[in-house]
Amino acid sequence: MDGKVVAVTGASRGTGLAISRTLADAGARVAMLARPSAHLDEAATSIAGAIAVPVDVGQPDEVRSAFHTVSREFGRLDALINNAAIAVPHRIEDTTDEELRLQVDTNFLGPVYCVRSALPLLRESGGTIVNISSESSEDPFPYLLMYASTKGALNIFTKALLSEVRSEGVRVTLLVSGHTRTGTWSERWEPEVRDAALAAWKEGGYTTRVAGTEPQEPEDVAETILFVLTRPPRTMLDVVWCRAAR
Repeated sequence: MDGKVVAVTGASRGTGLAISRTLADAGARVAMLARPSAHLDEAATSIAGAIAVPVDVGQPDEVRSAFHTVSREFGRLDALINNAAIAVPHRIEDTTDEELRLQVDTNFLGPVYCVRSALPLLRESGGTIVNISSESSEDPFPYLLMYASTKGALNIFTKALLSEVRSEGVRVTLLVSGHTRTGTWSERWEPEVRDAALAAWKEGGYTTRVAGTEPQEPEDVAETILFVLTRPPRTMLDVVWCRAAR
């Protein structure tokens, strides 16, 4: 990854932070995209060759500005990792307009906006796009139907994108991630709704597929992305699964 420039969204915490560190350790220069926060500033300061790029990926004008910053600071872009996502547990009749928009804007439109702004740079470098999805798109849980739906939309977008840019030398990979030890979402869930969701998952048998297994670590996802990015130009990985062992 020496000399390569990578943009990582949702980079201030959890998996995004692990991805940024792993790629920087491999020699990449990293543009860390995330909502403005002290976490983002501290994270970027702690990683050699990284810069903080404050952005709400659900806001198209902010995304355009973010990639102008990447181009200005680094002069190129070799990979885009669309990692930013949010899950808000709810029953559909109880969810608010704001909660619906937040998940659609962050989980689906955010990657679309980022791809749109990054493509001119990636076309020049023969770069790679990695969109991070979730195994919940294959097995949707109650209370997380909007999260699963937005990830399902991302799956289709990624496959369609591949057919659109393949002839232009841009590689596209869908990384389907399983249960990962981050804790950043559930820490912000309302306790009453979280408890109701956990009860529904247990009653419906949705938790049995991970019962008795340890979740994977954010670094496991990061290493998988490093593997994808370091394949020779002749090799493209269309879909990659990364999840805890059964």
